[in-house]
Amino acid sequence: MRLFRLVLLCLLIVVLPAFALHAQDDVNPALASVYAYIADNPDQVGIACYPLNDPEAGVYHNADERFPLASTVKTLLLLAYAEQVAAGVWAADEVIALSELEAYYVPNTDGGAYPAWIESIGAEDTVTLDQIVRGMIMFSTNNGADYLFNRLSDYDWADLFRRIGVENSDAPMLILGLFLALENPETGLANPQTMTDEEQAERSADMAQRYLDDPDFRAAAQARVGVIPYSALAQTAYFARFGSFGTPRDYTRVMQAAFTGEGLIPGAAEIARPALEWALMFPEMQAQFSAFGTKGGSLAGILTSAYFAQEHDGEPIMLAVFYQGIPLLEYVNWLSDFRMQGVELEAIISQCANLAAALP
Repeated sequence: MRLFRLVLLCLLIVVLPAFALHAQDDVNPALASVYAYIADNPDQVGIACYPLNDPEAGVYHNADERFPLASTVKTLLLLAYAEQVAAGVWAADEVIALSELEAYYVPNTDGGAYPAWIESIGAEDTVTLDQIVRGMIMFSTNNGADYLFNRLSDYDWADLFRRIGVENSDAPMLILGLFLALENPETGLANPQTMTDEEQAERSADMAQRYLDDPDFRAAAQARVGVIPYSALAQTAYFARFGSFGTPRDYTRVMQAAFTGEGLIPGAAEIARPALEWALMFPEMQAQFSAFGTKGGSLAGILTSAYFAQEHDGEPIMLAVFYQGIPLLEYVNWLSDFRMQGVELEAIISQCANLAAALP
């Protein structure tokens, strides 16, 4: 579901025409289902949406509540990477062997993101550091994120959070360990109801290290994890408790830092922002927006998105919308046509008014 071409197809063919429907007061039925979910399940939705120049005029709903972040947490890795490059610690054109990335790769756990990214850039043996970062944002590669995370082992996340105003969100963690702790190839599916936070963290770290170091364990994991079907309900329960969590308000501040540079070291925003603005390579998006940066995430029953955006001659909008507890059939339907992105794009166009109207 994360394949780049499918995302673009939905953005350019399905989502953008929704603006015309909205303007005619004729709501697309797919979008209506998302609005209904917001109205009927207000405790399961978090929203922060505001004009950059007038935050007090924004819409805030559960904006300071913690939600599972899924891949939206990768925006933090992007900001940290941008600061390392801006400081001259890393070089964006550094050449990396694909084998270093593939050490972290567990097939069938990323929706095909990694092979799709490799195909898109025609990589054979090596890639640049900048390509890894763009693949992490555009395609949402998990192993790209884990590779960066381990390279950032000495990075001061608390200092970044203080500088950009993030107050109640977690730092990134190794995604590889999360999936292996959920589905241990030796002991089977974890029970998140009986696992303590300490047990999960220990199991996650141990499984990830064994995957990196032990060829036999690695082979066993690749034969089982993501291959032998397990209950989506188990995944929903697991990621509702474990992984990186954060608040919608914090993630508008993350996107605001990427958009304005506020709180980042000089030059970092100029490195981070283009990776988030991948959609502006398309004329249809350029015609609508002068700025459009986005990163989303998905896990069973969980969808998260964060944006900065500005229409031509319009006000910049910062937006984060987090959903959790989506019934699995409805979740699959949402992903099939990216209807939640239609609602979020309407929020940008309406300066948050559509979300205010949807709330009970």
